Amino acid sequence: MLLLKPKKRIDAIISVPGSKSLTNRALVASALAAGTSTLKNASFSSDSEVMCASLRKFGLRVTADSRRRLLKITGKDPSGILLPERLALNLQNCGTAMRFLTAYCCLLNGNSALTGIDRMLNRPIGRLVSALKSLGADVSCTRKNYPPVRINASGKKHGLYGGQTYFAASESSQFISAILLAAPYAENDTIISYSQKIPSQPYILMTLDVMEKFGVKTQKNGNCITVTAGKRYKPCAYTVEPDAGSANYFFAMAAASKGRIRVKNINRNSKQAECGFIGVLEKMGCNIKYGSNFIECAGPEKLKGVEVDMNTMPDSVPTLAAIAPFASSATRITNIANLRYKETDRIAAITGEMKKLGVKIDSGRDYISIRPSSPLPGTVRTYDDHRMAMSFAVLGTAAKGITIDDEKCVVKSFPEFFDLLRTL
Repeated sequence: MLLLKPKKRIDAIISVPGSKSLTNRALVASALAAGTSTLKNASFSSDSEVMCASLRKFGLRVTADSRRRLLKITGKDPSGILLPERLALNLQNCGTAMRFLTAYCCLLNGNSALTGIDRMLNRPIGRLVSALKSLGADVSCTRKNYPPVRINASGKKHGLYGGQTYFAASESSQFISAILLAAPYAENDTIISYSQKIPSQPYILMTLDVMEKFGVKTQKNGNCITVTAGKRYKPCAYTVEPDAGSANYFFAMAAASKGRIRVKNINRNSKQAECGFIGVLEKMGCNIKYGSNFIECAGPEKLKGVEVDMNTMPDSVPTLAAIAPFASSATRITNIANLRYKETDRIAAITGEMKKLGVKIDSGRDYISIRPSSPLPGTVRTYDDHRMAMSFAVLGTAAKGITIDDEKCVVKSFPEFFDLLRTL
């Protein structure tokens, strides 16, 4: 348990660690590239550790230097990887590992099974499995629509034949990213089309950018992406951008405390979806400065409430919710139904914990509405969800008596979060 202490005005220049989303995408591309790749400023979080440990079980060499934030991966063409008999992997609660490795394992020679903790076993994956089946893979869920997942690829020259598949509005963008990362190694071209309303679309662009950095260009025409068969990733030195979602917690602290935070080594040209949150803070009255190598946020005398569609930046929804009570008018966050399938049901978790603190909050299937409030002292349950812990820590820097019940869960994405917070 950790009691937060409010700060009247935060004023600091900081750095945040590399993006775990970019790190895990780059790890998959590195694993498929025949040769040694180096990831600089890599995320050293439990999610990236799960991915690294899995790649080692596939027989790949992965070395880590946490002090220098370096990962080195010696990849192989997947057809040359012979798995031990029925390889079983526990991917904990790492959604990117579960989705990306489901597609990756379809390329390998051997049988594998992917499972995780109870929460992971209740996060849908059936649509990814059915899409991979339509592309020629022998893959199945042992429980309809949910993990564990079994992949049978013994003796196959090509675990993926390629072809066409479509994703509707309700599907996760991670399903598309999983297939994209594996598609260059399919026997035939792969064509993926998707609904304009699919959540978190900027994460698809992030995936395409990582693929291009590793030497595979795709053809994107609107909401249709073609990956040409026969292309191969090339090993490279790849620098992981600082994590925009992690930076947003500190921008939000500045916003709520009338303070100022500058985050180094990040800029407005980033393809990370969560960079869009800085524009939300600007609408709330914050003064934003953009440099070639930094973004700075200075909070106003009083925040203004906003109505905002957060479909493209779902990881920052709890961050906005944390500062919304301090605004002069109501804040309404919409188009966020996919938050119910994260590490916890974040709509329900945010609503329940805010109500415990006396915050005026309403929510529905795909929205949260928060009115101006004075949060009361209380203990916040994190539900083993890193974003709940860090977002309510933001609230705890502006309101008295907020205690986080399990601060250790931040290891999933940002192990140094509370250490950095203490320095402020």
